[in-house]
Amino acid sequence: MEADLILKGGTLICMDPQRSVRQADLIISGGRIAAIESATRQKARRILDVKGAVILPGFVQCRTRLGMTFFRYPEETASRSRQQRLAGLEAAHDRASAFSSAALGVAELLRSGTTAVLDMGDATQAEMLFQAADAMGLRGAFGKTLADKGEGLPKALCEPVETALKDVEFLCRRWHNADGGRLRCAVSLRGLLWNSKLLLAKAARTARGQGLLLTADVAPDREAERELRERYGTDPLRYLLDSGFVGPDTALGQCDVCRVEDLPLLVRSGGSICHCPGRPVVCGEGRVSLPEMLSAGVNVALGCSDPLWNPSLDMFTIMRRAIELQESREGGPATLSPRAVLEMATLGGARALGMASEIGSLMPGRKADITVLQLESAADAREDLVARVVRTATAEQVSHTLVGGRVLLDEGRLADVDWEGLLVEAAREAAALRRRAGDEEAGA
Repeated sequence: MEADLILKGGTLICMDPQRSVRQADLIISGGRIAAIESATRQKARRILDVKGAVILPGFVQCRTRLGMTFFRYPEETASRSRQQRLAGLEAAHDRASAFSSAALGVAELLRSGTTAVLDMGDATQAEMLFQAADAMGLRGAFGKTLADKGEGLPKALCEPVETALKDVEFLCRRWHNADGGRLRCAVSLRGLLWNSKLLLAKAARTARGQGLLLTADVAPDREAERELRERYGTDPLRYLLDSGFVGPDTALGQCDVCRVEDLPLLVRSGGSICHCPGRPVVCGEGRVSLPEMLSAGVNVALGCSDPLWNPSLDMFTIMRRAIELQESREGGPATLSPRAVLEMATLGGARALGMASEIGSLMPGRKADITVLQLESAADAREDLVARVVRTATAEQVSHTLVGGRVLLDEGRLADVDWEGLLVEAAREAAALRRRAGDEEAGA
């Protein structure tokens, strides 16, 4: 039988149970990996010669904010005032600007090898996130960002509990499991600072009643942690764990506040942690480090977080920052290995999405979500190829990105997307957005 596509001659970092690194041809049919073997006699509609390239599972990011792609400013320092400024810009989105921002983010993700995301959603224009991902082929879970406590938030970003959950139900009817499950709905909470106990309880009930992913921020910094401890009478993570909010369907962000005594509860819950190394870690005595979480069995994924912390959607940068951050915290050589970091960027994200049996590894039967990376002498058996990819590879070396067997980045160019036109449209919509928000000084 004729295959749809063969990637011929590459070196595969499989992320299978054996963590295999092997030279083989990868055969794709019906959107899935049909075989990994020598394809000398196999016919296909298209054969890509990728000799010398590295073939990876597509990266999975579990904390993106595609509706905020416009608001990414390099080399700025995060602050409460900037957080308020970004909230004002977010509230000023209309359908056109939200779609343009999301499309720009999707394009950047595909150009740098990310094939799936768990996005933090949007408060007013969540449907535009789905439309952008639908049009451009990205896999992911998206939703409405929920908040019912308006401390420091524009009114547009804060709604009564029942109103917000009705919007979630609408999005679920329209988009959940669209395109064969490529698009899914998630219930996304803005953060414990802006969510009442009632919203936390009802959001969790809604998510579990409809089989949706559940994601929430815990505490972004020490000040927030103190505020939340006063509100709940305990540490914020402990409150979520004790209340039953955290389960195998839950991914927690801004969770650098896990204490040693909370770790067994976190492991038993089955919840995932999304590590965003663009953010400063809240260190302190009794707090659990990332390697300790991994050793205990907590599933950890990677993400870029929002533009307060990270001006890039590039997973290569995020992986290196994860190692560098651990080195700075420990004051010496990192205890976080490149292999552990690559697992977080692939299988860790797939587990957080509840899709580890479908994506995150290169195995027959898995969905063909794939990144092809052009490295010289990639097949040199004398070097640790995984370490080389994590420590030195760049987004510019990504030549092909596939989602479900569909080639979305082809020889470094977005398929069916006018990149230059996308940039022009984004600049126009970002300028109009800043005018609506009265924020003429903000960058684009």
